[in-house]
Amino acid sequence: MASFTKSTSFEIKELAIVTKAGKVDIRNIYGELNIFDSVLVPVMSGNILIQDSIGLSNKLVFDGSEVILIDIGKSAKFPIARFKKAFRIYKQSDRKNQNLTTQAYVLHFVSDELLISEQMRVNQSYEDTYSKISMNILENYLEVPENRLNGFYTSSLGLKKVVIPNLKPLDAILWCCK
Repeated sequence: MASFTKSTSFEIKELAIVTKAGKVDIRNIYGELNIFDSVLVPVMSGNILIQDSIGLSNKLVFDGSEVILIDIGKSAKFPIARFKKAFRIYKQSDRKNQNLTTQAYVLHFVSDELLISEQMRVNQSYEDTYSKISMNILENYLEVPENRLNGFYTSSLGLKKVVIPNLKPLDAILWCCK
């Protein structure tokens, strides 16, 4: 059980990479973890520095099937400040040998919504408010569960008749926002 000395201390409950070959716990081989979330970018992304002496890099194919599972929180008793999410690994960069048996590299990851959005197009007419049109696209195209749609947003007013002209789902939502 971890003891915390600072209010900013967090415990990494799970940090694992899931591949076709299985699940690998990487809590002991990571050096740095960065997660980015911005109001200017519609998806979460991040990167993780790995110091690999187990040959994990040779098992990764980077075909979009590798998933990184992240579960971070204050403690088991207090689930208030808990972050738990799965991301897709899409790239490896900055690979360097540290010594004869260890190499360091950075794995870049992104939330599933971006990968799904890149593969689809919205070509549909709507008659509703912009916020409800955006929520419809999130549910029906990006498969975001309804329980995750209760975020911080302002509901728009007034019925609008719009035709979304063959846009990627995330681009269609940004188009509605503008």
